[in-house]
Amino acid sequence: MSLVETSPNCACEATAPMLVAGERCGSGEITLTGSGDANCSEIRWYADGTSTTPLFVGSSYTESYTSTTTVYAACYYSVQDCESARAMVTATINPLPNIDSTTPSCAADNMSYTIVVTTSGATSVTTDYAGASITGSGISYTISGIPVGTDVEITAISSGGCEMSLIETSPNCACEATAPMLVAGERCGSGEITLTGSGDANCSEIRWYADGTSTTPLFVGSSYTESYTSTTTVYAACYYSVQDCESARAMVTATINPLPNIDSTTPSCAADNMSYTIVVTTSGATSVTTDYAGASITGSGNSYTISGIPIGTDVEITAISSEGCEDLVNVSSPNCCPLESIDVPAFCNRGANLTDQSDDFLQFALNLDGPTGGSYTLTGASVTPLVGQYNTTVLFSLPVGSPGAGDVSISITDDNDASCNAVLTIIDPGVCPTDCPSSNCFDIKVTKN
Repeated sequence: MSLVETSPNCACEATAPMLVAGERCGSGEITLTGSGDANCSEIRWYADGTSTTPLFVGSSYTESYTSTTTVYAACYYSVQDCESARAMVTATINPLPNIDSTTPSCAADNMSYTIVVTTSGATSVTTDYAGASITGSGISYTISGIPVGTDVEITAISSGGCEMSLIETSPNCACEATAPMLVAGERCGSGEITLTGSGDANCSEIRWYADGTSTTPLFVGSSYTESYTSTTTVYAACYYSVQDCESARAMVTATINPLPNIDSTTPSCAADNMSYTIVVTTSGATSVTTDYAGASITGSGNSYTISGIPIGTDVEITAISSEGCEDLVNVSSPNCCPLESIDVPAFCNRGANLTDQSDDFLQFALNLDGPTGGSYTLTGASVTPLVGQYNTTVLFSLPVGSPGAGDVSISITDDNDASCNAVLTIIDPGVCPTDCPSSNCFDIKVTKN
């Protein structure tokens, strides 16, 4: 009796598993999964295609990776105690992008701020503030329009969808500069006024403006000088270079105080001709002074009388306003000597005997304007009378026989002021004419020095 034995199929009936790759952004755990058919009792994971010791046994293998790595897996078939061929799968580590930011900058209105970020390995940038404007590409992006007080998260995204974020804290955009302390200026009448200002430690410079809104400064500096014709308000702000911002503007006034006006009348001599008086009219003045301390000043409002000024003393009279502004007039002393103007009629007196020239004599009349009650004295010749009264016609006579006796010089001196004098010269006619119709012939020449 005999039998025939058929050779068994000793080839492993297990087939390689179906594997699912895994990936992540940056280092960390990746889970790889696998599945097999009915002949796959378990899945064994290996570091390579030849090692005999599994890394892990199971359908789901989780491991931490720092770089992209190839992993192998096979199906073990317990019936045959065999393994299938090994399949490969990749655990992929996608690189993270990088993002950095500059210091936030405040907008001109200090209501929003801007961030500039630089990236590497990124193809786009997003932010969690939907209203932000994002411009740029490549490695540099500008995110603007972020409201002050809003912190933002800015995310750089790679082509592989990996992200890197940073959180930017809102800057304090309130300008730390405070308005400068300003010192006003004033003057009398049109001209230059200097305004000054000072600030605290956050005042890099002081900027002067024509109003509260203009953007171009009139001047930059702590001391601003300008010429004004009327009272003007000027504005100034502190500029703080650290924040590139200006403080609120302060106001200061350049005041033009009006000048008073003064006019004077013709000086009038006092009764004694020793002093004189001035009457001045003013506008815009509250008082009047003079540089002659002994003068008497009376009056108020628009008219003042300055008296008691000695003859020969010129004076400066000043009108002063309530603001201390001044206008002045210079007055020259008048000549108060009444002997400065003399009209002297002179004539021959034929005496009692019109046919006898030996009793002829010369006469002259004086009627001098002068202080009431004042008098003057004649010297230098034999004349009668020797004293005359002002404002009265006085007839003076030379001795009998004065015609033909030569020219006669007579000094006239004010009895109250010796410096007030005059000299009369009576030109000798030689003889008095004999053909005069009366005893007096008005043809004698008189001169005055």
